[in-house]
Amino acid sequence: VLYHRWRKYEAARQMYNKALEINPRAQSARDNLKKLNNLLNKQKKLIE
Repeated sequence: VLYHRWRKYEAARQMYNKALEINPRAQSARDNLKKLNNLLNKQKKLIE
């Protein structure tokens, strides 16, 4: 979550994925990964 807040998005994605590898049922990691992907998709659309 800190990487996400610090806008270190690739590091945040890696940590969320690692959390899901360790515990595939980790709903908070899944939710945060979804939020991150939505944010990145919005930013990508703004750039285009």
